[in-house]
Amino acid sequence: MINNTDAEPLRPDSSRNPVDPVQPKSPVDAIEADRFSDMMKKNKDMEAAASDNQAAEGEITPEELQRQIREGMFKTGFQKAIERAKEMTKEMKQ
Repeated sequence: MINNTDAEPLRPDSSRNPVDPVQPKSPVDAIEADRFSDMMKKNKDMEAAASDNQAAEGEITPEELQRQIREGMFKTGFQKAIERAKEMTKEMKQ
């Protein structure tokens, strides 16, 4: 039987804090933040260049592979649905 009552009553434990206190972090310098963002931009540029090189060499990018798999699964599922619909219409005619 499903209902909204708890299986066991909750026991409030006042001696235990449910959330640990958060320790303050040191502030981030603006120079350090700029340096980090520059590194992230360079990393993204390097990844984009690497994927362009792979695509230029005839290799498939992961995005293209995922798209092809998705299209193949859709086409297969669609064809099976069409075949099943044809079978059902034949059965209904009989």
